[in-house]
Parts: sequence; C-alpha cells; structure tokens
Amino acid sequence: MSDEDFDNIPVIEKPTIEGFLSTSNYPQVTYSDDVELPRSINWVTKGYITPVKETDYDCTVGSYAFAAADTVEALYKKETGVLRNLSTKQMMDCGGDFSLVECQAGRIEKAFEYIHSGNKLEFESDYPYNRNSKVCRYDKSRGQAGIGSIKTVQVDPKYVKQALLQGPVASVIAMKKTIRNYKQGIITKDDRCGQNP
Repeated sequence: MSDEDFDNIPVIEKPTIEGFLSTSNYPQVTYSDDVELPRSINWVTKGYITPVKETDYDCTVGSYAFAAADTVEALYKKETGVLRNLSTKQMMDCGGDFSLVECQAGRIEKAFEYIHSGNKLEFESDYPYNRNSKVCRYDKSRGQAGIGSIKTVQVDPKYVKQALLQGPVASVIAMKKTIRNYKQGIITKDDRCGQNP
C-alpha cells in the first residue's frame, strides 16, 4: 500500500491517546512500588495468545476488533483454561451502536464497551470472518466470552508492566511510516514512533 493510499483510507475518526485518556470514564490500573516485577513475561509461551489472524488488505483499520478479541481470548483462557479464537467479525458487523463500523475504523475501548454491554463474543468457528458479509448474525445463545469490567492503563512503562502481570494488554499506537513498514527489530523514540511525521 502506498503512502497516498494509506492516507486516503476512510475512517470515522482518528483518535489520539490524549483524547482517550481525557475522556475515559473507566478506572485506571493502579500502580504500587511494592510489586516486584519479573524480568520478562511472555504470554505467547504461556499459551494465552492465539496465532496471528489474517485480515484483508483493505481492512487494515479493523485492527480494533482484533486487539479486543485477542485480549478477551486471553481472559477466557485465564478463566476456563482453554484458548479459543473469538469472533472479530461479530464486533465489525454488530457494533454500530458503539461506533464500530466494519473496516472503517473503530476504537479498542468501544469494542470493549460493546462486549461489556452484554454482547458476549461468539467463537470464530460460529461467527467466522467473511469480508463479503456486513449483516449482523449475532446469536446471543452462542455468546461465549464477556467481560465484567474495563480498566485503562496510564501511558507509562511502570503502569503497563504491572498491568501485563495480569495478562495481555490491548494498546493503540500511531500508525506512522515507521510502523507500517516495520520488518524486524526494536522501534525507538529516535524512529519518531507516535509523533507527528
């Protein structure tokens, strides 16, 4: 995808971290200096992360649904001991009241609100990803994974590290050229990650 194509992707809104933090009504994860942090934690090797899901080339802005589903999948694993793929397409098709519109962008916190409001996610096998379908086919009787509460994490490494002790954390990063063209390695502040180009 060229830079021009990417810049012309239609979106409902282009949220900012600052905008979300200033408008969030959710409690934040608390931080304590008394918590001893491990040197590392890898939720993939612990079996809490499903394989990377493929999406359509023209649905790159539907990542909100994938991030939310991945996080809820880990919570489901923590609760049941079973790791299952949950439906991303359900949020895209049925989340219109939460400003989730197919591949026209959405916000992770709105996806969590959709789930938290009683719309348990179906397994992906029951509500598979189909790019041609845009009709909500949600069947409440097949809903499997919900969430009881939503918390935000301050944009500060010590808060994020403590939140990660509980499980995987959904995050948002600015989609700049550095990220879009990422191949390998560690992106640093020198790469202008999250800053205006």
